[in-house]
Amino acid sequence: MHAPFIKAFLAEVETGSVSETRQNKKLESFRVSLKHGKTLAFVVGSTLCASGALAAPREIASAAPEAGRFDGAWTIEVATTVGSCPALMPDSIDIEGDRVAETPIVIASNARTLPWGYVESDGTFVARFTTQGRIARAHGQLRGNAGSGAWSSSTDMCGGTWKARRGGAERAGAEAKASSVK
Repeated sequence: MHAPFIKAFLAEVETGSVSETRQNKKLESFRVSLKHGKTLAFVVGSTLCASGALAAPREIASAAPEAGRFDGAWTIEVATTVGSCPALMPDSIDIEGDRVAETPIVIASNARTLPWGYVESDGTFVARFTTQGRIARAHGQLRGNAGSGAWSSSTDMCGGTWKARRGGAERAGAEAKASSVK
């Protein structure tokens, strides 16, 4: 009943043509009107949070005194808590200059995903992973050599949590897998 409306609204959010006030009002409307939609409300809420961060890009100062403090190879553990999705996020990423390296990564389903994202000076992490027309968005917090947060996919109507840790040894398997697909 609400699916076409929700899809249209999510499309508006992803293009950045919806104000934060309208996003909040619509999210509250979804909560009130969906009788059996707890799962959908969670996915929409997660998507709005991630998309809201993407719709209003923040400037990242390249000359910041702490620029690059999150640089390195990060391994990621992903848990799906809403819906049932195929693997949409990689098991590792590289951060260079406080930005997610935009090098295609092979994920568990042997598909290639294109990452995009950044880390702010306070450790706020925002990322998007595009795989064969499917999109997963992640947001959260990095502190020192660890991080965690939430992720969602409006294309697959699912979401969950992620945990990350910085370290290079775990990347050997992922890099070998990526080079075999090229």
